Amino acid sequence: MGKPIDEAGPSTPVIILGFNAVPQVGEKFVEVNDQKSAEERIAKKQKKEKDSVLLGREEGQRMVNLILKSDVEGTLEAVRSVLRSIENDDVKLRILESGVGGITDSDVRLASNGNALIVGFRVKPNNVAANLAQQQGVNIITFDTIYDLVSGVRSAIPSYIAPEVKEETTGQLKVLKIFRTEPNKMIIGGRVVDGELKIGLTLTVFREGEKLGKGKLKQIRSLDKIIDKAKKGDEIGILFEGSTKVEEGDILEAIEKKIVKFSL
Repeated sequence: MGKPIDEAGPSTPVIILGFNAVPQVGEKFVEVNDQKSAEERIAKKQKKEKDSVLLGREEGQRMVNLILKSDVEGTLEAVRSVLRSIENDDVKLRILESGVGGITDSDVRLASNGNALIVGFRVKPNNVAANLAQQQGVNIITFDTIYDLVSGVRSAIPSYIAPEVKEETTGQLKVLKIFRTEPNKMIIGGRVVDGELKIGLTLTVFREGEKLGKGKLKQIRSLDKIIDKAKKGDEIGILFEGSTKVEEGDILEAIEKKIVKFSL
């Protein structure tokens, strides 16, 4: 009612002055005896929250960490809601910290520790934060419209997700002859019975259907010429590098590793 009061009981609506930061919606106020007790309580709470978000990733889940800053509390809540629409079955967004006001050096430090993207809506980093971000390789993106923010975050997400490595079988060689055996090296003659073989691929050794080990395809020869690859039906000689001892009749399966970059 516009009148100063010394205390407020349950359900009393009040205006409280004196905070040096804007409280978040839903936060609770706890009365303590002195400032030191308050600071200790806050520090303990913040450490617990940051430790839990930094260490709480579910196994096998793709997670991108964000630090979100906005000009006012109302738009901060709106941005949070909009960012949820970006999430899908492949990726989840985790907000390590959010708040009202410009982007500071403490935001940059948290982003560096948590491998997080800093997103600013209608706010900018101060000079100290901008310089620190450049030094520590922290990415800061800022926007003035919701549309640009969603588009920008969507574009930035793939760089925070490690590419997936997939193994693909490209071909098989049936071993017909062992020409030479050295420690960790063998010269082998064989026929490509499926697909194709290329220099540099990994070869998995199978004997009567049982997997024995792996090696590297270091060289391919055909009619005394070194070639880069051989296709089905070709009879070739190869230089096999590995500790597995290959025998006549074995099947060498060529495996190619492909890096699949994440896209949203």
